Amino acid sequence: MQRVLIVDDDLSACVAITNFLRDSFTMMAGHDGWDIIELMRTFSPDLILLDINLPGPNGFRLLKQIREQAGDIPVFMISVRSGEEDLLMAFDLGAADYLIKPFSLPFSGQESFAGWKSFARNHFCDWEKWKFIFRAERFSGRMGWKN
Repeated sequence: MQRVLIVDDDLSACVAITNFLRDSFTMMAGHDGWDIIELMRTFSPDLILLDINLPGPNGFRLLKQIREQAGDIPVFMISVRSGEEDLLMAFDLGAADYLIKPFSLPFSGQESFAGWKSFARNHFCDWEKWKFIFRAERFSGRMGWKN
């Protein structure tokens, strides 16, 4: 099973995302900037969901460090920060994508992550293809993202 590491100081967000993805992925959560490097070493994630506003080193600093130490792990930034400068900085530092909170999880019959979850589960090994299709699906609105 593929491994997803979520690092977010919002415990309710960690629980919601973990509960949603745990049937398809092995999940691990960290809650501050100090957790991530040790968790990357011990957990060896295939995907990282990383908040920007963290106690300790912030998500941008951590993203840079992840790229230096393990450049091929896709990192999705998850943040309430929706400014263009934040998005551009994240992509400049090597983020695979940027999800603006709050985003929907399908707890009320909605299908927010459903397409991503299914596609990622079936095609995780081909990241370049997945990244291209994921972005096309996301921006076409077919996956129901709330930005």
